[in-house]
Amino acid sequence: LSGFLTFLCILLCWQTGSVQAEILLNPSQSSVSMAGKWELFSDPTAQLTFSDVRQLPSSSFEELTGYLNRGYTNEASWLHFSLELNEENSQRYFLWMGPCMIDEVSIYLQEDGPAKPKDGPREFHLGDNDAPDNRWLNHPNMIVPLDLEPHALLHVYIRVKTKSTHLLQGWL
Repeated sequence: LSGFLTFLCILLCWQTGSVQAEILLNPSQSSVSMAGKWELFSDPTAQLTFSDVRQLPSSSFEELTGYLNRGYTNEASWLHFSLELNEENSQRYFLWMGPCMIDEVSIYLQEDGPAKPKDGPREFHLGDNDAPDNRWLNHPNMIVPLDLEPHALLHVYIRVKTKSTHLLQGWL
């Protein structure tokens, strides 16, 4: 019994510690927590652009087992995950993030696939330094649309820079 409990604990720790940087979406899902589904790159200069970060090798990113929670730092935090729609019809999902008291949050959406292989990213700039009237949706929370085409891979990059704690939660 003792050996079985040890095996079970190891299995549970391994499962909860595994990160899925690529999320396969099914329209029957009502929501997906982003805890444990983000990868993090820390930019100590806080000067890198989306183009710079997009060209980094995947080994530059570390897996997060929960939400972003870095405390106070002058660095910029770059989060990344990818989405793929597992059906034949296009769908619109929404990425909801909080808390809303973060100075700068920039979201870059880059689709890979036959339809848009060379188009530039869609950009959304949120955070409490940006006026709510400039948002895609005039809402106190940070919400952006994710338009997904069947079997196309959507890369989502999120840049966080703030004078307060680097804490970001999200749901699809």
